[in-house]
Amino acid sequence: MNTINPKHLTMYDELAMRANLNFSRLEAEKYWPETIFSMDLNSWPADWEGRTMLAQTMLAQTTGRTPAFLGEILAKIPEHLNEKATWDQFIPKDIPTSRPCRVTAG
Repeated sequence: MNTINPKHLTMYDELAMRANLNFSRLEAEKYWPETIFSMDLNSWPADWEGRTMLAQTMLAQTTGRTPAFLGEILAKIPEHLNEKATWDQFIPKDIPTSRPCRVTAG
């Protein structure tokens, strides 16, 4: 499949407006570094945070706009890991899992 390098894209009109609206939505309070790690404790570990960081990264690549909180969110990840560098401390003990989520620095 052929892809287009995001640096060669220029968005206009409705597409540019929608991308900027999505970016603004991802800067709402529930996506702030102070709140994002407690937004969805009943789902899979790191799912909410991971999807947010992916969306911010992809929007940054296509719009050229810098995410307001992405760096701070990334910096806070180690605070939410256990001694094995996984998020599995948030998984209830009665839920079997064979694939703990792992985040590595680097």
